[in-house]
This record gives sequence, C-alpha cells and structure tokens, in this order.
Amino acid sequence: MRSQDVIVKNIGDIPTVKEAPVRVLGKNTNYKAIVNSDKETISIVNKGYQLVEHRDIWKKIQEMKQLKVKESVIYHNGKVLLVELAEVRPKKLELLEGDYMTRRIRIFNSYNLTHALSVQSYGVRLVCTNGMIAPAFTERYSARHTSNNINIDELNKHINVAFEVWATTSALYKKAEKTIVPVKDALKYMKYLPKKYQKIIVENLNKKENVYVIWNESTRTITHDMTKNMQTASLVRHQQQANNLFKILKAEDEPDWGNEPLPPTES
Repeated sequence: MRSQDVIVKNIGDIPTVKEAPVRVLGKNTNYKAIVNSDKETISIVNKGYQLVEHRDIWKKIQEMKQLKVKESVIYHNGKVLLVELAEVRPKKLELLEGDYMTRRIRIFNSYNLTHALSVQSYGVRLVCTNGMIAPAFTERYSARHTSNNINIDELNKHINVAFEVWATTSALYKKAEKTIVPVKDALKYMKYLPKKYQKIIVENLNKKENVYVIWNESTRTITHDMTKNMQTASLVRHQQQANNLFKILKAEDEPDWGNEPLPPTES
C-alpha cells in the first residue's frame, strides 16, 4: 500500500461525511465544511458546492454487473476517491500489431476540488502489465461539484464512452512508431518526472528510439519502479504526464519542448 492511501474493499471502508455551516464570530459565511463521522473537517467549500459522497459512487459502481473493481483507494486524507474498474469479461485490444492491452476505467471523486467527478480511460498493456492512460483528451466525463451539476445515474453511460476511446488511438500509435527521436530530448516533455526515473528510462533504451517505445518504457517505469514509492496522487500525475510524449508528433508546431502543464484541477 502506498503511503497515506486507504485501500477500499467494501463500503464499510469508506467514512460517511456530512455538510456543516461555517460560522465566523457567530455569523454564517458563504462556506460550508465537509465533516466525517469522527467530526474531523475534511475540507471547506463554498455554499454552491454539490456534495457527492464517496459512498454513493461506490454504491453506483456495485450496480454495474459488467464491471469489477480492480483497485480502490482513498487518499489526500480522505478527500479523494479513486476506483479502477475492469470488464468482467475483458476484451483484448490491439494497440499495434502483436501488442495487446485490456481496457479499464478510473473514476475520481473529491471533497476538496482537486478533482471533478470524472471518468478516465485507462488500460493495462498485456506484455508487461504497464498501466497507461489513453492519450489525447481522454477524460471523457468531468463534472464539477456545482449545484445540481452531477447526476451519478448517468455514470454508466460515460463509462461506456470512455471504454470506446481506445479504439481511436491506433492511428496515433502508428505515427508514434514511425517517429524516431533522441530519448533525452523526448524526456524533456516529462520534466516533472524525478531524475532517477528518467535515468532508468535512458539506461533501458538506445540513444534514439521511436516515440511508441519511449512511451512504453516510461509507462513501465512509472508502473513498476515508482508504484511502491509514490502516493497515489503523484503516481496518477506522472501517468498523465507520460502522454505529453505524444506532443513530439507535432513538435514542429510546438518548438518549446517540455513546457506542457500538468492537467488542470477543478479549482
């Protein structure tokens, strides 16, 4: 288990929360607190924030008989829930000839505005069990926690759409396979990746490789070398950052290498 992660096996592992008004000097404010069953304040949000409990997300997922939970954790001291789902009857998808993966889904929910309720296209490459996020605008559904904006009954629909995203990636991977670049230059797109992990990638590759190979080695390093040492929040951000490598494919339009920001949060 990664530091500060709470593994969720069943709904009893998820604390209940409720809203409480925030008062200052005896007067109500435009803010409210999200408080857990131990009367600890999880976060402070504005009055327009729509609370969606982690427990409600878990209950909705359990209704989806075509899916099973592969991993579920709560991190950021109870603020963020991440659930990784796989198909009960997984389908192999060919990324490139002879290179297969199985599709998965990640669902995020938060009490502190770091994540909207969102559905992310995720997958596992079979040859090396690399975890990877589908490239190019793959957070198919992202609903901000504002009043009446979220309807979790529609979650299944958005999950189905996110599964289909992987079918659109073949052309991108074929182009990546044909694009040869210096590995050290490519890693400038992953400038937030700690140097010791960049060193592992460089040592495992030739000086020049195609972008697809660099991406695969990067996802392998993140999945297998970083997992035990990183909190979930950092691990997810590095997995997202790995997809910046595909920016190389249009580098002629983006000469300033390595300045891709990490994905925005809800705030």
